[in-house]
Amino acid sequence: MKYKLSQFTSALHINGGYWLYNSLRSIKGFADEEKYTAQIERLLAGELLPEEEISEELKPFCADEILNEAKLAFGMLNYKDTVDDTLRLIVVTTTACNFRCVYCYENHASSLTIDDAFQANLLNAIADYKERYGFKRLIIEWYGGEPLLLYERLLGFTKDLNRWCEQNEILYQYTATTNGYYLTGERYETLCSLGFIRFQVTVDGFRETHNKLRASLRQGEDTWSVIVGNLLDIKASAGKAHILLRANYNFELLSYLEAYLSFLYENFNSEKFQIFFYPIKRWGGEGDADIEILDDSLLLSASSVILKAMTDAHLRSGFYINRLNLFSQICYAGDARSFFINVNGDIQKCSLTPNPENRYAVIGSIAKGRFDFNEAYNFMFCTPDYELMREKGCLACTYLPLCYGLGCPYSVVADKTIKCIKEKTDMKGLIEYDCKTWDEAPVSATVS
Repeated sequence: MKYKLSQFTSALHINGGYWLYNSLRSIKGFADEEKYTAQIERLLAGELLPEEEISEELKPFCADEILNEAKLAFGMLNYKDTVDDTLRLIVVTTTACNFRCVYCYENHASSLTIDDAFQANLLNAIADYKERYGFKRLIIEWYGGEPLLLYERLLGFTKDLNRWCEQNEILYQYTATTNGYYLTGERYETLCSLGFIRFQVTVDGFRETHNKLRASLRQGEDTWSVIVGNLLDIKASAGKAHILLRANYNFELLSYLEAYLSFLYENFNSEKFQIFFYPIKRWGGEGDADIEILDDSLLLSASSVILKAMTDAHLRSGFYINRLNLFSQICYAGDARSFFINVNGDIQKCSLTPNPENRYAVIGSIAKGRFDFNEAYNFMFCTPDYELMREKGCLACTYLPLCYGLGCPYSVVADKTIKCIKEKTDMKGLIEYDCKTWDEAPVSATVS
């Protein structure tokens, strides 16, 4: 049997050796010894090597000459769908918010909030879904608006859900996307005790930048200080839930990136805190025209700057950047058991449906206490469009298993377009960063 370099293996010549990454198996390695580099260079040249000439350490990055790797990859995708036993819901608790972020897509024309009827309908709909489809774990992300505006209601509803889950032998976990203003250390500990495992909180740089981008309804209020103070209290608390610190960036934040990373490292370098950066974009809000964004030509260089800064700052323990794991870039809308429940009871696949009148924007409702949804539309979001992928060259892509052309399922279904994952803009930098920030430094020809 002869071996070729896997379609899904990247081999980057760095520091006298080769960084290897295989997107199908989610494995990484570094090889700098001559016996390995010689084999890699032959494989890169398209040579088929007999099995006995391939080192055992390199075999996971190869494939036998007759293997249809694309077919194997889609088989793994289908297998994942068949064994998944988790119902994932994103639930909008309110459209109200105490902030007016300049890049927000909400128009805040009216404020809707969940009530007792919504809670009863959702709990009954979850029970209905279990009876019809079955699941063993429930994960709910509380979303808004600002979900902690309804803190007391959220506590009561979570307790009701926990009782139902325990009665039906269902594991439960909760997360929340919050601006952090109302997430005090005390509230954090209480929510942790109810099954909350993660909170996403956005801090867009230092005080001046953040307060400009994430302004309070109270004009001139220093929201940055309140949020950072809460985060420091959380750091000192006994709770265990992770805080995913998000930083939306433009030119202003990039201008002092290293100083900001030093601040984060000094104050939040603990296992509780993780960080990721995301470029400010125009999401369809009223102020889109006035938002400063980085155009596509600058995103590559910005990504490289951020990756290098994070690597140079040695932000290892507890800090986070999207890892290149299998399925890691498939949007939640591409999961057959994942749904977005709007505050009015609509069942959607996506929170950012650009055209509410599009027939795929809303696929059902929980208004009658049942999980009524269009199953055909649901599976369209979760099934790769092979014809479109063939047309766009996706089937030959080295990084196909990261997204399967489903990076943005809505664009595939509604617009017949494939949006390539942003990580591909600087794959070399990302792989180098990913390898350098393992818990233990890589050694020659070692596979993680």
